[in-house]
Amino acid sequence: MFEYLKDIQLHCVDTVAAAMDCISRHIKSTGGYGMALVLDDQERLAGIVTDGDIRRALLAGHGLDTALDRVMHRNPVTTAGNEKYHQLLRLFERGIRHIPVVDADGHVVDLILYSELKPDSSPVGTVLRARAPVRISFAGGGTDMTHIIEKRRAAVINATINRYCHAQLIPRDDSQIVLCSREFDQEVTLPSLDAIEYDGTLDLLKAAVNISRPNFGFELYTSSDVPPGSGLGASSAITVAVIGLIDYVRSSQIDEYRIADLAFQAERIELGIRGGWQDQYAAAFGGLNYIEFDHDGVVVHPLRVKDRVRYELESNLLMCFTSLTRNSGDVHAGNQRNGSVSLSEDASEYTPMLNLVKDVRRALLTGNLAEFGHLLDQAWQLKKTMHQNISDTEIDSLYDLAIGEGALGGKLLGAGRGGHLLFYCSPFRKHAVTKAIREKGGIPIAFDLDFEGLRIWPSQRM
Repeated sequence: MFEYLKDIQLHCVDTVAAAMDCISRHIKSTGGYGMALVLDDQERLAGIVTDGDIRRALLAGHGLDTALDRVMHRNPVTTAGNEKYHQLLRLFERGIRHIPVVDADGHVVDLILYSELKPDSSPVGTVLRARAPVRISFAGGGTDMTHIIEKRRAAVINATINRYCHAQLIPRDDSQIVLCSREFDQEVTLPSLDAIEYDGTLDLLKAAVNISRPNFGFELYTSSDVPPGSGLGASSAITVAVIGLIDYVRSSQIDEYRIADLAFQAERIELGIRGGWQDQYAAAFGGLNYIEFDHDGVVVHPLRVKDRVRYELESNLLMCFTSLTRNSGDVHAGNQRNGSVSLSEDASEYTPMLNLVKDVRRALLTGNLAEFGHLLDQAWQLKKTMHQNISDTEIDSLYDLAIGEGALGGKLLGAGRGGHLLFYCSPFRKHAVTKAIREKGGIPIAFDLDFEGLRIWPSQRM
């Protein structure tokens, strides 16, 4: 056991008063963890007691002489110390901030802190720019949530398009950090990294910077080709761009998987925004991808379609902005509370959607785009039955209008209740669909697919 662990270990027979003293003493001496490890008579981990546990125990009427065995948190989340980075993120997503590392006999040998999940820092560079593409999703959206992929293998098919989130970083010769968002017309100046607080102003940029842990000051400017909350994963794209820039400046050369993991960490854990995993990987990798998720990992499989299939796909896809935007985290949270399926032990409720993902992949790889269009419609209808709050009468009206004018199928992009509708149209009916949507108040958006993903390049001061 590491020596520092001895300072925060107690036993089941110790009292609440002893725990208060231990936690308080450790906070004064080292900044502390706000918790203590509770061991049994064989020195094995029996539980954890936090300052929150103590407060709740006292409010419930327990005295200072109450044994920790009665107030501690039993069966805490632990690790053997061999998890991959994304697996640790899934553990920390539960809201905990410290995970004991135990050996095969149940003895604590180390402690992983959330604050330790920080990349190394080493500065290099001058003025840099980055862009990360937003994505459109074809099938499987919603299966990429942690509570599902912990139960079963899941998958999505998505593609990035030539609409981007942009970031520019200018290093400073002091520790000051300036964050400026052009899409929100907001600017924040911080004396140093330690001054970051999540207060509702540019929290996404703050989180991306905070988990990257740069040891240099800089000015950061961001903008987006698409409005926030439009169902295209823009928040993940901007987070990927910022993390990629900071990594590039210090030349640590982390790969796309780690950049995506860090972006997930910034959004889902630092800020607690509900959502899945696909957006971060799409923005980092770019292209047309089949992405698999399970307990052991995430694998991005590029779909190598023939050029003629890609050109036909780009020609017949049509995106329409509904002019409605929303907070995707709020929608995901609402879907989990109301109108969503209740998961069984193996999450078999998602089997039909995952079978559709396989059918969509087959249609793309074989070039059967008419079938692809019809599968989009099936995926949308299925998703509406599983998450009853993702659509409304206005969205349904636009969708039915497009189908009536010759779209083979389509879906709402993102978490729901706004953003963009995506359609696959019969080649000779796309113009009619576009005209009908425009007359109904929708805004048709032209685009092509992006196969580059995150891109970073040096720029000039002007």
